[in-house]
Formats: sequence, structure tokens, C-alpha cells
Amino acid sequence: MYPQFILFGDSITQFSDVQGRGFAFAPALQEAYSRRLDVVNRGFSGYNTVQALKILPKILPPPSHTKILFMTIFFGANDAALPYPPDPDGRPLQSIPLDLYKQNLRAILTHPALLAHNPHIILITPPPVDEWQFVVLSTDGEMRRNSTTTAQYAEAVREVGEEVRKQGADVRVLDLWALMMASAGYHAPPQPQINSPLPGSRKLPQNLKLKQLLHDGLHFNGPAYSGLFSRLMELVRKEWPGDAPEAMELVLPAWDDRSKWMKGEDWDLGV
Repeated sequence: MYPQFILFGDSITQFSDVQGRGFAFAPALQEAYSRRLDVVNRGFSGYNTVQALKILPKILPPPSHTKILFMTIFFGANDAALPYPPDPDGRPLQSIPLDLYKQNLRAILTHPALLAHNPHIILITPPPVDEWQFVVLSTDGEMRRNSTTTAQYAEAVREVGEEVRKQGADVRVLDLWALMMASAGYHAPPQPQINSPLPGSRKLPQNLKLKQLLHDGLHFNGPAYSGLFSRLMELVRKEWPGDAPEAMELVLPAWDDRSKWMKGEDWDLGV
């Protein structure tokens, strides 16, 4: 009965329900769309795009059950992890080569189980990282992610999003990496220097803005989730104004909507 807004991603999506850091993205979205659609959190901590592609058919309802109106796809933070020796316990590696990452994104965006709903798709770039906090938290002293590699994966999202959109898909890119880096004082030059350190790099002093946004170098504090919510709602209102919260009707009528509750209507109360 209710259309769905599915949030599909890794731990940053999964933890967007947590309300102990001042602002929670998923509950804010649920409030915005209350009684208009169901917001469904399908975040999976630690997942990369290989795993996401494998589980995608298992998390999507069939169109006969409900319609997916919106879907966010927010992977890359784990794909961009630096390669490291295989885990002795046999756990899969998170790191995914850049070309395979792009291939997986295309496969997710064009998956028949998703296209059957013809949803509005919001493809989100992985956010920047704060290497300073990783070093503090690492138990073995090894870096698992760095700012330069993550920037390359964010660029891959932009490229794939534009490519798939040109092919006719209803896809928009929310460039969260650029937005957070801008708040950290960085604006990409016309021809970025690959070897120039980025905010978040240990080659520079710790960036206080990224420290505020990321509580462990990767995962979000409340202000980062608040910024994501604001930008997502701006994007929805710009690109799909008819499906913004204020433009959508309630699925079931308000208690005092007399025109709906009159005799002869579907909601007839017999009065």
C-alpha cells in the first residue's frame, strides 16, 4: 500500500538510524515522509559493491507488493579500502579495484529487479576520510584508507552516474564528497594535482571540520548526517518536485477529511 524509499548502502547507511550523535538521517527522512511512504533502511556494515550486488535481489520487494519510489545507493567507503594481506580467518577483503567498483555500480543501477520499479535513484559518492583519526584508532598502526584513493572512488561515482543517466536511467548523483570537502575548505582546481595532499591527509595538519563531521575518520557525526539530509531534500525538490513530501498526498486520509469519509466513498464510516 505504501510506496517505499529504500536506503541501500554500507555502515554509513546502517548507522543513519542511530540517534545518539545529535542528528539521525533515516528518522529525519521518515518524519519528512510520514504517512506518505515507508523509509526502509537497508544498510549493511562492512559491505562493498561485490556483496551489495549479490544481495540486491533479496532486499527488493516485487512490484506486485509495493512500489519503490526512491532509492539511495551509497557504497564506496569500503571498496576504497587499501589492499592488505588476507585475513587469517578467511574473511573477505573489503578492497575492490576501481574498474570492478565501476562495473558493480553499473550492474546495480541497471539490475532488472530494480528497474522493474522505475524508481528515482540517488547515487551518493563516498565521503572523504580523516587519516588522522584512523591512525589513532588502528590497532596495528596500518592505514586502511587514505584521502587520495577515496577521492578516486568518488570520481568514479560521478562518471558512472552520468554515463547511466545518459542511457536513460532516472539517476542523479549527490556529490557528498565535494560538499564535505568544500566545508573543509577545499575546492577542486580545474586541473587537480594528483600528488597534492587533500584535507584529511596526514601530510597536512588535521582538518578540524572533518574532525567535526567524522567521529572515527569514516563514520558520520550528527552534523554530517544533517548535511546529507538537507542536500538530499534539496535534490528531491529540484529534480522530482511532485514527489517531495509536501507535494504528496497521504496514503490514508486524515481523520477530519470529510470528503473522504462521506457515504459512498472507499473510507465510508456510515455517517
